[in-house]
Amino acid sequence: MSENKKIIIALHGLKGPNDDDLEPFVTYAKDKLKYEVIRFPYYDNSDKKTLNIQYMDKTIKDKVDEYLKKGYEIIMLGYSLGAVATIKISSEYKNVKNLVLVNPAFKLAFWWAWVGDVLRKYKIRRDIIKKLGKDRYKKMLQAQKEGKETLISNTNNYLGTLIYQSDKYRRKAKPYLKKLTDKNIYLYTSSHDHIINKKKNVSYMLKYFKNGNNNILGQEVLDSVHTMLKPGEIIVYNKVIDALNSF
Repeated sequence: MSENKKIIIALHGLKGPNDDDLEPFVTYAKDKLKYEVIRFPYYDNSDKKTLNIQYMDKTIKDKVDEYLKKGYEIIMLGYSLGAVATIKISSEYKNVKNLVLVNPAFKLAFWWAWVGDVLRKYKIRRDIIKKLGKDRYKKMLQAQKEGKETLISNTNNYLGTLIYQSDKYRRKAKPYLKKLTDKNIYLYTSSHDHIINKKKNVSYMLKYFKNGNNNILGQEVLDSVHTMLKPGEIIVYNKVIDALNSF
């Protein structure tokens, strides 16, 4: 298949209302990648109906199916929760073979850090409702769902649901590691991260990869706190670009 028929589908990690944790990387890599990058939200922080495994899976599969039907060869790039989703979804497609996994969020370091974040966000939300009143808050919530910037745009109304569902996704995706066969994989993890347990995460995943028929093209622990989040992670970004361009 010709190079211009390849495309990269990139899946973000656990995100805030207006976050896109792949944006710094894609902005830097835009002119350095051989292939176009497609990225999209596979859930909506302001819409509780989207915060479940079924919706997330369907959204991602619809995009994969769309580009397969157009005749593209798909390369999947996943970060954190998006890497978990990449593993689960790609295992269901024999003709999606090329994966770049960055900090797959299987083994967490500090679960209580997420719980603390939930409590802080709920307090912020409660204080905002108290100041604005319920009616004005609901109007702003509706505007946020329509993509408009409001005073509440940086709050997550369903953070507890999102974290619960993302943890459920991690658990549901684990059996798919065994089904992930005949793939070409690059696996990158951070040297230190307050969420992901680097040592357990790598050994856990490699246990499955090495026992399967996968082709591990590269596996490296990169000197970074958040491998894809921070602008300026040039060495990290270049590693991922080289991996994507190698396919």
